[in-house]
Amino acid sequence: MKKWCQLLLLLASPGCRTPQPALRIAEQGSSEPTPSTTSSPLAAPSVTVPAPTQPACGNAKIEETETCDDGNTLGGDGCSNDCRREPTRFFSWYYVLLADGSVVSRKTRLALPGRVTLFAPEAALLETKDGPRYFYGAPLLFPLPTDAGTAMLGAGCLLSDGGEVWCMGGEFSSGGRPHFEVGPRKTEDGLTLIWNKLRRASGPVGGVAGSLDIGCILLDGATRTQCWGRETVPPWTSLSPKMSLGRGRIAKQLVAGTEHFCALSQNGEVGCWGDSSYGQTGYMAGVVDGDRPELPGPERRRRTPPTTFLKFDSPAKQLAASGFTSCALLESGKLWCWGDTDALAFEAPDEPTFQERMLSEHLHSSGARFPKTLQASTMPHSPIKLPSTCNVQDFSILGGQLCVSCEGGCSKCWGVSEATLNVKKDEPPAECLTY
Repeated sequence: MKKWCQLLLLLASPGCRTPQPALRIAEQGSSEPTPSTTSSPLAAPSVTVPAPTQPACGNAKIEETETCDDGNTLGGDGCSNDCRREPTRFFSWYYVLLADGSVVSRKTRLALPGRVTLFAPEAALLETKDGPRYFYGAPLLFPLPTDAGTAMLGAGCLLSDGGEVWCMGGEFSSGGRPHFEVGPRKTEDGLTLIWNKLRRASGPVGGVAGSLDIGCILLDGATRTQCWGRETVPPWTSLSPKMSLGRGRIAKQLVAGTEHFCALSQNGEVGCWGDSSYGQTGYMAGVVDGDRPELPGPERRRRTPPTTFLKFDSPAKQLAASGFTSCALLESGKLWCWGDTDALAFEAPDEPTFQERMLSEHLHSSGARFPKTLQASTMPHSPIKLPSTCNVQDFSILGGQLCVSCEGGCSKCWGVSEATLNVKKDEPPAECLTY
């Protein structure tokens, strides 16, 4: 009987129950798994969860932290290789001009409501839905003082198509200036702006530079200058007579710093005058050491055009000035700066500081060097070291911050800033300015 049951088991007869296999106990220390004695449950349906997409610069979509995406990762075209907006012009510490003509705050990334039609260092004329408005380094846009069109902007002044010169002032700066008459005022967000019209003889104006405190205009076919500014005696401010640039010179550009001016002549010569306590005129124009009684008195605030014009190895084609610094871009592509330039990088690594350029080799009994004599050069030994592969098309100098616009639209800035100390730099930046 036993043999018949075994045979039936081999034939797997439905009438006989198949015995369950015995559990196999794994030996102690063995890594071999113990087989399951129950059938596996049905697997859950497979569901594919897509991974979150990361922003991809160059896909023509503005995503997350990107401020632009032009469909490529090339810089210098208004949108950087990491999809950040690139300014074409540096206005002030906080504002930049973009390729589309808008002025944007680097802090808030918000654009002012309008498009630029004219611009100058720290100032711009914007066309808004309410008409032209004046912008000057703050998120406030003021109406113009006249219905006449604007022909030119300076740092705090504008020239109308009718030859009127208007300069911006406030409650305390607009009074007591006999060469100006107080014009319209506008208060916005607690700030009052007062336009002041320059009183002068009629005639066309070829250029304007400066502010209400100190400024100049070009007259008589840009062959003469007339300047205004503070005095040390009453009435404390005055308007100088017209002064010739000399020897048939015709100016094509006029710029102003804090208390100095520079003019660019049509033949590429550069002439600066006014305060030169930092060497910003390119030559000694005043005595700053009390140990030199034999020299003439100070000329730091004189507003007569220079008799000495600066010449370089090629003609200059553009000027800029700010504070105590002056710069000239040459037709050869070189950029020269003089005055307070200690935060800039020079081609010569051993370039003296501006204070050293103001001193002569003549020693005092104490061992200190005397200042140079009047009219002696205060120019540096070499031009500014420019960023590699940068063909400079435009530049500006604002508060010790030098900015260049390279061919193709890339802007680069270096020098004094809120994050850098006023120390000599070895190299200009390689990166385009972005925000």
